[in-house]
Amino acid sequence: MRISVVNDYELVVQGVRMMLAPWSHRIEVVELDVHSTVRQPVDIALFDMFGQDRSALQKVRVHLRDAGVGKVVVYSWQFTREAAQALLEAGVSGVISKRLPAARLAGALLDVAAGHTVVAANGWSLRGDDPAPAPEVAENHADWPGREYGLTMREAEMIAMITQGLTNTEIARRAFISGNTVKSYIRAAYRKIGVTRRSQAVAWGLRHNMTPHASRVTPAS
Repeated sequence: MRISVVNDYELVVQGVRMMLAPWSHRIEVVELDVHSTVRQPVDIALFDMFGQDRSALQKVRVHLRDAGVGKVVVYSWQFTREAAQALLEAGVSGVISKRLPAARLAGALLDVAAGHTVVAANGWSLRGDDPAPAPEVAENHADWPGREYGLTMREAEMIAMITQGLTNTEIARRAFISGNTVKSYIRAAYRKIGVTRRSQAVAWGLRHNMTPHASRVTPAS
């Protein structure tokens, strides 16, 4: 199975590629892409929604229309019924939780390649409510901007979206979580990076690669 990993942050897509490395005999990562059609046909485009702004669904649709992509799978924290339903109705073949360990991520991708529609979750269900934050899984070689400063992936996503200029209300709508949950993540992130105001958080994010950038990488074999 050939896949392309899609995100705005090279560190993120490289981390996903390394997570899947133990299954390289069955899952071949052939491109790491941002905002563009793939150069070579792939069975699955895995769209990592780390730090995505409000245009994320539009970006997903670009890959759904790409003749070189067999199926699109979203790798996301978005775990409510509303979020998953919107993505499935758009045409994605899978919604995979970032709380899953690498083995279950690989298994879910293989299930999609076999023709199944997969909603793979761990510690959450497709409900209309907003569960309290659950422990995050960061195993193997998963990586993201801000990790070296102690930020969890979810906290880093909050700082990334703040750096892009989104308000708390916009972040809550984008991440399908409550405003109070957004505030909880942001408070924890602020303590870790040593800031107290939003303007300071934006400045920190700009200094620490929290802004998206477009690139395409063909992994070394």
